[in-house]
Amino acid sequence: MARNEVLRAGHSDRLRILMASDHLAGDFVHEKGFYGWVQDDVDVSENAWGVLFLEGVYELARTPATVAMGTKLFASPTSQATTLPLAAAATTGHNAVGRTAATGNATAARVRLFGDNAY
Repeated sequence: MARNEVLRAGHSDRLRILMASDHLAGDFVHEKGFYGWVQDDVDVSENAWGVLFLEGVYELARTPATVAMGTKLFASPTSQATTLPLAAAATTGHNAVGRTAATGNATAARVRLFGDNAY
């Protein structure tokens, strides 16, 4: 039986998890109830284990066009192979995942992940 494992090193909580989809390093994903930033490429046909960073500041793609610093961002709880799109307004079914740490553009923004708490 596979087990998920929380790895605590320094200030960043990481989760070693059995992934359901292929992911590229740097994708922001939702896997088994957790939102996180993927550490390394994951190919489920070879090795389905991956590591999610649950908190910290990361450059996330698929952000809304021109988001101001401090904007709360939301994502849907959907497992998919690509990075999740982020929204600047709460939508039914979406969860708060982080706040922008600097003003971003339509390409990417620096986002501080909330971890387990939607601050």
